[in-house]
Amino acid sequence: MKLLPGYLAFPFLILGCKVANRTGQGSEALSVAATKSAVQICPKQETIATSSGQSVVSCEELYPKRPYVRPAPDDLENKAKASFAAGVVISYFGSVRSTFFVDRHGTKYAAVDAQGKNVNFATPGALPAGMQAPSNAYLNLIYRVTGKIGKTVKDPIYGNLETIRVADAEPIISITGCAMDSALLGTWEGTVSRRMLQPTGHYPFTKNFDEAREEPLQMTFTKAEYLWNLMEWSGEGRTDFEAYKLTGTIDNLATAAKTPEDKTLPALDKLGAENPFLGAKDNSVELYRQTNMHGIGFDNHWVLTYPSGSKDLTINGMSDSIDLFTPATLISLDVPERLFAQLTVRPHIPFRGNGHVVSLTPTDIGRHRGECEK
Repeated sequence: MKLLPGYLAFPFLILGCKVANRTGQGSEALSVAATKSAVQICPKQETIATSSGQSVVSCEELYPKRPYVRPAPDDLENKAKASFAAGVVISYFGSVRSTFFVDRHGTKYAAVDAQGKNVNFATPGALPAGMQAPSNAYLNLIYRVTGKIGKTVKDPIYGNLETIRVADAEPIISITGCAMDSALLGTWEGTVSRRMLQPTGHYPFTKNFDEAREEPLQMTFTKAEYLWNLMEWSGEGRTDFEAYKLTGTIDNLATAAKTPEDKTLPALDKLGAENPFLGAKDNSVELYRQTNMHGIGFDNHWVLTYPSGSKDLTINGMSDSIDLFTPATLISLDVPERLFAQLTVRPHIPFRGNGHVVSLTPTDIGRHRGECEK
């Protein structure tokens, strides 16, 4: 399936991916989820109990067309008692880890308290117990959110947001790590900053790359291999969410490459001393999710490795947040906005501000859905 740049799709089939512990749960808990599963949310689904004992519907096969996951209908007629399916996004900007919900229409809701202030995801007890906040449980769950929708506010990063006083947020659908990660196998297109012939500034603030001069970039990821179970805020691995490492190549590093639309991209090596990956020994790259990166609960990122030997770069770079390609995109009726569909990666410290920026969007993915190696 081919997509326009900036769009994300998950036309995939998930088979054989372990998501949660299915044992040791009472029949009462499972009966609640059985009621939920009366709706055909996915072509192949089953009721399971998560590691925390919550009953959810596990989607092990998704629809080939949007929406790929199809929760029961929303009820937004009465804003005082609204009920809708949504994924969760946490703001990584500012001192408050604001909690946002994103529904199937792409509408974003900011959870607020009685005073109208954003609810801090990191504050224990500030959100309904079903969300297990603060934790990373939200990274593979869809919730049924109920509450009172208020006024529209403007966020400098996330744009227009509806406010909501959340009465409850119950997990209803889980999505496996294999499903989410293998769906991204395929071709990604974007840009990378060109290297400067004359760097400016002094270490550790040296500017080696010019963000204003972008070069076309294409990567293809061909394999999803089990990496680890995502870490919890506490530092422990989650038993119900595996993460897979995508391995691939920079297609136009040493030679020109053809895009899925048959456009020719010039080889970056042709730039000589201005090559963004000057010194690279090969064109190999890896992409994966990492949570609790520096022993900090909310320090969650996408990680992209750079070709070995690349000058003035750390071994890998990271995105600002992990919220790209969130579960909310799976229930979306339309293509998600660029905020949730474009990966932007910068090097680690001490090269964080050296001007090297990789921006990527999946353009031809989903052909290897559910193909995960243990």
